[in-house]
Amino acid sequence: MPRHTRTVKEQAKVDLSKIPAHVERVNVSGLLRTHNDYVMKAAEGLFKARNFQDVMIESMNAKSYLHELGIFKDVQVRIDVSKGENASPNGYEITLKGQELSRLVGSVGTEVGQNEGSLRTELSIPNILGRGESISLQGSYATTRANELQLKFWKSFFHTRFVENRPEVSFSIFRHVDRMDVSSFQNAKSGFVADFSVNTLLPFELTHSIQYEASRRDLSLLLKQVPFAIREQCGPKLASLLRYSVIYDQRDNPVFPRKVLW
Repeated sequence: MPRHTRTVKEQAKVDLSKIPAHVERVNVSGLLRTHNDYVMKAAEGLFKARNFQDVMIESMNAKSYLHELGIFKDVQVRIDVSKGENASPNGYEITLKGQELSRLVGSVGTEVGQNEGSLRTELSIPNILGRGESISLQGSYATTRANELQLKFWKSFFHTRFVENRPEVSFSIFRHVDRMDVSSFQNAKSGFVADFSVNTLLPFELTHSIQYEASRRDLSLLLKQVPFAIREQCGPKLASLLRYSVIYDQRDNPVFPRKVLW
């Protein structure tokens, strides 16, 4: 009698969409400073799964969503069968274990440009009140020209019903000093910037940003031998600016795109 043989690869093929499954419980652990309502959106897609393939896809989507909140250093997903007296045969329990960011996060970096090097530092306090509020202090010191200091507060509203629109607000106070040694003057600029950004999905995905900037600019001399054309611009000046920008991004890959429509 002929024997029917199957390769290991053929035996390993399983159509996960044919396996009935549904999620009965979702647990999010590792919340220290974060409020429960800030991560509840992660579970919405999981309860809509009707087979095991959907369970796996929605679990990865929930993991990506928690990463986008900007409050976790790492997120792990565990899929287990439901347990208990009322557990169904096709029921599963999903556990999302997150590791929150430290209360104080810092970074130091360097940049090298044309005839200039700069040192950049940043200190940030993420998730201050438990719903994604963050504060950062950024500073840069250059060897020849620009020095900058900025204090920024921002908050995202990804946990609301407008999660697909990615709304975010920010407010920053800054001071920027730009030295022009060739022309013997420096320009000091200080002020604040208020920003609101949101995505729209129809008729295609766009990123909108509205900014208001108010600043005080002070032009001062570094030497006495400065042309009069520069001297007459010296002194403090007040300026305000309302800026609107829109971005249309259709890259097939954010790092190494092969098809780009910008």
